[in-house]
Amino acid sequence: MFLVGVLLASAYLLLPLSRTLNAQSAEVVTSHRFPNNNVPKIDGHFDRASEWNTTRIEQVISTDKVVYYVGHDDRYLYVLEDFVTDEEAYGTDAKGDSAWVYIDLQHDGGSVPRIDDFVIDLEWLDAYRNQYFVWKGDGKGWAKEKTIDDFYWSIEAKSSLSRSPNSQTSHLIYEFRIPLNFSNQLRVPLNFDEKIMIGLRLRVYDDNRQVGVEFPGGSSPLVPDSWANLIFSPVPIPEFPRWLVPTVALVSVGGTLYLTRKAKRKQKTQILEIGPISHLTRAVARF
Repeated sequence: MFLVGVLLASAYLLLPLSRTLNAQSAEVVTSHRFPNNNVPKIDGHFDRASEWNTTRIEQVISTDKVVYYVGHDDRYLYVLEDFVTDEEAYGTDAKGDSAWVYIDLQHDGGSVPRIDDFVIDLEWLDAYRNQYFVWKGDGKGWAKEKTIDDFYWSIEAKSSLSRSPNSQTSHLIYEFRIPLNFSNQLRVPLNFDEKIMIGLRLRVYDDNRQVGVEFPGGSSPLVPDSWANLIFSPVPIPEFPRWLVPTVALVSVGGTLYLTRKAKRKQKTQILEIGPISHLTRAVARF
């Protein structure tokens, strides 16, 4: 029964997608619910791997490495951007190291940001200050929000220069908590439906070296069609590493087949041993 349970759980995590995706986008990401809604503290620090026991995306280019994490609870999307190779922080009120999360709420794509699209821009200032901005699509590009409303205050965004499970050298870490259920006017969020799909783009930037890393690679901030498709699962990530899921599934299948065949061989042997054991009987019994 244990093997059957593990097999079913593994198969659930590996089910093919049945929801309609943007034809222009090839990337699909599944956000997993945090176990018991035990969500991370949004403080810019990533001290324990278990704090972000959720979807992990590693993006590597020739000079840099970023590890992204995506998860959710009843109301919010949580994003961690762990810029492993940005080891020198720099920021002023005008510019500096930064990270972005782009959302296409209606998942309608397009070649320009629309009214349901928004981006949260988190700027590093210093070890004691973080500053973030909200930009909305206006059908032409990005328009900065002129008012600080309930939606703005429902966001949490923090960064730090510190260590993480991905690197013991201090580097830039960015964390976000983003409301998911709201109108185009960005009203206060309620519980959201996990059956929805949204567009998602992630990016970090090292101002010192003028290097940026985005997910999906090659995506454009002005073209929602190039962003990833984000879907939601109510099933938390298993306690064992995600890469073991296919292995466990194969072992479970193999074990089930082995036990089934063994039982059948034993049954055949018992039936054949009732009569005289011929050469054919012995051959079947060995099989």
